[in-house]
Amino acid sequence: MKINLVPYRLYCQMVSTVLLNLPFLSPWMKQACVPVLHCYSCPLATMACPIGTIQYFVIIGSFPFIALGTLLLAGVLFGKLFCFYICPFGFLQDLLFRLYKKTIVLPHFLEYGKYVMLVVCVFFLTKLLGHPVFCSVCSAGIIEAGIPIVAHTAVAEPVVKTAIGTFRDPILDMVGMWFWIKVALAAVVLAVAVAIRRPFCRVFCPVGAIFTLCGKTMHTIKTCSGCTKRTRNENETQ
Repeated sequence: MKINLVPYRLYCQMVSTVLLNLPFLSPWMKQACVPVLHCYSCPLATMACPIGTIQYFVIIGSFPFIALGTLLLAGVLFGKLFCFYICPFGFLQDLLFRLYKKTIVLPHFLEYGKYVMLVVCVFFLTKLLGHPVFCSVCSAGIIEAGIPIVAHTAVAEPVVKTAIGTFRDPILDMVGMWFWIKVALAAVVLAVAVAIRRPFCRVFCPVGAIFTLCGKTMHTIKTCSGCTKRTRNENETQ
């Protein structure tokens, strides 16, 4: 029996957003990956981001068995359910999409962008440059972690006092042109999300790419199994 979760989607998203942002649980749970795009550096994050974890293992030259396995298992068992019902950044885009009555149809070819991000940014460039390239351009990361950390530091701890003197906090020294470029890109994504449903998820998210590939693979397997079963039954009746 199939359970229809659509009427409860908004409530699932609200609850999951709270559960994934309980910092008092992070000492025990941040070693595990949640199968959605949720920045590890977010001050409130309960669990780790699978894409950030995968990039870390790519950089050190090890295979990300647990992180990649978590995504593949979730994709095979549940498809895009985690995207639609659990992902906090997807929830934010859904809320923005409710603000505007007229919608714009996203050209289908742009949805191949998420596969480019997965292959080129998460794996190839990260290995080549030895740096988590996707994290450097991730709009979810700048919104969930970058802006809150910089804002908190600027307001609460702008200077660091040491035995040899008082210095500007190193976090604020890291705020340069690239930080503001990322803020601008994130602002564009949020603005577009008002008129286009989940633009980041559909065009840029590597987690969505993995889940989509898992869904297509399982659909192909089921279709082939159905064809084989029908062929067998036809042969038996002849």
